[in-house]
Amino acid sequence: MFTTTRALSSLPLDDAYCEQVVNGAVRLLDEHGLKLTSAKARTFFAALKGVRLTPDRICFEPKAIHRYLSEMRSRVKPAPPETPFVHGSPWSCLNWADIEHGVVRPATEADLIRAVRFLDAYGIPGHVPPVTLNAYPPALRNVHGTRICLEHSPVYGAPTHTPAEKELDLYKQMSRVVKRPIWMLAMLITNPMKFDDAVLEFVIDHHRDQELSLEMTGGLPCIGSTGPLAFPAAHIQGLAEDLAACLFMHAVTGDYPPPYLRGDPFDMRFLNYCVAGPEYALLDLASRRLHEYLCGAPRDWGYLLSMSRWPDQQAAHERTVSCWLQAMNGATYFHGTGQLSSDEVFSLEQVVIDRTIVKGAERMVKGFTWETSFDRSYQIVEAGLATENYLDHDSTLHACRNFYSRRELFPAMNLGQWREKGEPTPLAMAQDIIDAHLAQHVFQREEGEIRELRQICAYAERLLE
Repeated sequence: MFTTTRALSSLPLDDAYCEQVVNGAVRLLDEHGLKLTSAKARTFFAALKGVRLTPDRICFEPKAIHRYLSEMRSRVKPAPPETPFVHGSPWSCLNWADIEHGVVRPATEADLIRAVRFLDAYGIPGHVPPVTLNAYPPALRNVHGTRICLEHSPVYGAPTHTPAEKELDLYKQMSRVVKRPIWMLAMLITNPMKFDDAVLEFVIDHHRDQELSLEMTGGLPCIGSTGPLAFPAAHIQGLAEDLAACLFMHAVTGDYPPPYLRGDPFDMRFLNYCVAGPEYALLDLASRRLHEYLCGAPRDWGYLLSMSRWPDQQAAHERTVSCWLQAMNGATYFHGTGQLSSDEVFSLEQVVIDRTIVKGAERMVKGFTWETSFDRSYQIVEAGLATENYLDHDSTLHACRNFYSRRELFPAMNLGQWREKGEPTPLAMAQDIIDAHLAQHVFQREEGEIRELRQICAYAERLLE
């Protein structure tokens, strides 16, 4: 299944290389460990086997790490061949791509409402608000963004950070109003090689809280900035950080999550975190190779990302290349739909384009249905020679429904057919799809619940400002 050896022929991504990375990460965790100063977190770790605390760091014994890797590998299962390809929700973007006026601008409350209603109707569940509302002071953006999502969506509505206690209580009050847990992200690592003390304390205190849906992850090392721009050094540090996060998650939950293994390049020309282009693709493919070595199965998730600020040619190019390469190497679920310029801009039109990109990847990866009988194949050729075409042959009529992908955009019309349809552009077609799905959105929060959510936010304005 895995094909990166051809794509990365200049790098020795064989088992020997991966073993070198693992050995380096284990040595780094044993000899240097991660910075950890929280008294509560240090007390938590002190009760565990296989750890060693120094005055301001925590180190992990090699036997404990290898034991974890062995247990993790035995639990990872590859995605079944019939797994459908889907694109998942975006992170919370800072701006809105206003196609009607041709500008990128700060998002409004109406934009956020439109976004979550469309994502619901289009079948893309998520958590955090797709866009950030800059009209609110920074201390109140997460609270009001969560409230607006909860008013208009059965699934969206969550803060974008790990909150402090007094803010946390507001989300728990919201949870009781809507009668479902509020999702929260706990990013455990600060690169390079540090535990986030406040996040660890939050997890220790609240991992059993039934009003929260807590998701933990490692960090986001930036190659050339918070991670080395040298190999295998970058992979050694990244894996060490992720293994430390995994060991903490296992201690908290008893589960064996695989390492996150994500490290994106830092563009020295623009001093910018870069999530597109050949360098990003190379790093992603290398991480996939390491994941498969560690887990015995391809990583089944990926990202739809671009540095373009608009749903244009650059966005389509970068997202298609990265999506299809990831799909060829095991990905079936793609985070980040609709987000552009990394996560600075959100576009509903890009969400629709992303579905066509993902469905195209699915069609390519799942392949053809092959005729197993040579004699039957030869008879089909003979029949076509007699009629001089295969348009009405039963094999064509039988196969055509499944052969061609069911894509919403980029129809294979010729010039005349396109003109007869009124010369629609992909963006105009995407807008029609958006409008059609918005018209089907039926969720409506009860008025009493909306009043309670707004009362909580009114209290938050006095509490947090």
